[in-house]
Amino acid sequence: MNPPPIVLPAALIAPNVAHTQKSIAENERVRGTRLMLGPGESLPLHPSCGMLVALDGAQVRFRTGGQDEAVTLRPANFKWRDSDRPAVLLNRGRTVPHAVDIVVR
Repeated sequence: MNPPPIVLPAALIAPNVAHTQKSIAENERVRGTRLMLGPGESLPLHPSCGMLVALDGAQVRFRTGGQDEAVTLRPANFKWRDSDRPAVLLNRGRTVPHAVDIVVR
C-alpha cells in the first residue's frame, strides 16, 4: 500500500524556479536546507556528514570526489553521506523533488 502523496502549501513551492535552496533551520550543531531541483539540474551540497531526506519520491545522483551513485528515494527515505568532501546532487528524474538536506556540523 502506497502512502498518500504529500501536498505542500503554495507558499512553499517556488513558481517558475527550476531549483531552490532555502535555509529552514540552523544552529551550532545542524543546518537544514529545503531543496527543489528541476529535471537534469544539479547543485552542490554543503560538505560534512549529513543526510538528504526525501519529502516525496526522488531519483537523484550523488557525485563525490569523481564517484557517481544513483539513488532512488521514496517519500521519507534518506541518504546518509559521511564525508568531508563536497558532493553534487543531480536530479535524474522527470519531476521536481522536494527534499531537506540536514548537515551535521
